[in-house]
Amino acid sequence: MTAENAVNSTLRDVTVRSDSRSGSVWFRGSGNTVENVTAGSITLVSSPNNTIRNTTAERIRLDWGTGTETFPDDNLLVGNTADEIVISNNARNNTVRGNDAAVRVAGTETFDNRIVGNDASGSAVGIEIDRASRTTVRNNTVTGNDHGIVLVGATDNRLANNTAVGNAEWDYYSASASTNNTVTNLTVGPTLSFDSRDVAIREAADPPRLPEGIAGVGAYVVVNGTSVDSWADLTVKYTDLDTVGVDEESLRLCRYADGSWEPIEEEDQLDAALNRVSANVSRSDFGVVAPLGKATDDQRPYDGTARTLPGEIDASHFDTGGEGVAYHDDEPARRDDSGFRPDVGVDIEPPSLGGTGDGSIGYVEEGEWVEYTVDAEPGTYRLALAVASKRDGELTVSIDGREIGTVVKNTGGWYNFTETDVGEFTIEEGGEHTIRIEWSGPPLNVDRLVVEESDTTTEHTIEIVGNGEYTEYEFDVSGEITGGSGLNAEDSFSGASAAGTVVDGSDTYTFTGELTNLSVDGSATVRIREGE
Repeated sequence: MTAENAVNSTLRDVTVRSDSRSGSVWFRGSGNTVENVTAGSITLVSSPNNTIRNTTAERIRLDWGTGTETFPDDNLLVGNTADEIVISNNARNNTVRGNDAAVRVAGTETFDNRIVGNDASGSAVGIEIDRASRTTVRNNTVTGNDHGIVLVGATDNRLANNTAVGNAEWDYYSASASTNNTVTNLTVGPTLSFDSRDVAIREAADPPRLPEGIAGVGAYVVVNGTSVDSWADLTVKYTDLDTVGVDEESLRLCRYADGSWEPIEEEDQLDAALNRVSANVSRSDFGVVAPLGKATDDQRPYDGTARTLPGEIDASHFDTGGEGVAYHDDEPARRDDSGFRPDVGVDIEPPSLGGTGDGSIGYVEEGEWVEYTVDAEPGTYRLALAVASKRDGELTVSIDGREIGTVVKNTGGWYNFTETDVGEFTIEEGGEHTIRIEWSGPPLNVDRLVVEESDTTTEHTIEIVGNGEYTEYEFDVSGEITGGSGLNAEDSFSGASAAGTVVDGSDTYTFTGELTNLSVDGSATVRIREGE
């Protein structure tokens, strides 16, 4: 379908047949609207002030017709679905907003265009700026492409608040003397801001292990050059939560090279008030780059928040704080390939092998341990672990130093995880508590902890036996006193407290929880029998 010199016309609710000029719509004119149209391609040539809205096409293109003095300026492309939207050859001041399409802006005389809020996925390139300038690229999501955002010979462009993740090669790629392009808050996993010349950037999916005493904020990126003059003034952002386990004031941007991590610049490039750390990354610094600092000895819950009981805990979410504080691992070198929590020595195996969550703990040795900070109200709970082993693997679990139970299990495979009961435990005082898993025999992999409220209440017995002398007594329990026998008028109990006297006989009480206070004034024998 062709419209030559069309002015202020509307093409709406039309499907162009595939045998009609290859299913294409071709316009030359101004002030026109193309809306709700399905076509193989839609092209505007030397056409200003048009709107293309809610159309479906393989390609939508704004172009300039050679020899004309009318340019494809001031057009609005919004809400369209296409394989590609192309703005080229002297196209200026156009807005491409809210489309589901890859976008290409091309031409040395193509400038002042706006690419805003688009979803660019499933293409060779998500968003490409080819020799164009003064383009605003803002709030776009660029995923699942071969390359995410690409700049070729592009200058003076502004990119802000874009997300480019999960692209096969590079999330951001610039080449051919692409300079003076300002990138602010580009999320490639970590959030980055930078000025640069000819660099390629993506998240480091499997970063190198950190040395003892060093911790990171979980932000690892690969920065490479695409020309001999490549560089990047790079800023990496982080959150307060990311600094758990690291001395924030010691953070510096570091690179990994020749088997070790080294600071890129010795000078302080940290802005702790704004949670960002910066450095100039030149060709000698290319590789894996990350903000690193001194590890602290403070033990804290993973991600800063204690896990609430009852509930499940991912085994790989043990506390932060480092070796000898939150965990102990005999072999500092990691023997797994999960890439999760690369700053710890505990071996975390990927869930693809058979576990869940972020991974299971494996390659364990006798004497190694991990700890978890939990938050629980007073009560009785039952703990189970999802474990796996090809041998009779063994471990012991405790809370606040009190043993809960020991597990010995052979599941017939290192990743045949089976939920196995450990035992019951009682919380007397609400708040934070520490669960420790310590390996006490052959290896036993752990995938998760499962804590439930106990559906049974265990009763215990306390007997106060008189020795012939008038004796007063009183005691308190963490649960409830549920009954008494052999009592007289001077003996009583209510709730969690009891008091009385004894001479020659004995007073017996049953209770739940644990004995928290006992006072005996006189001579008596106290016998406590724990229930099962």
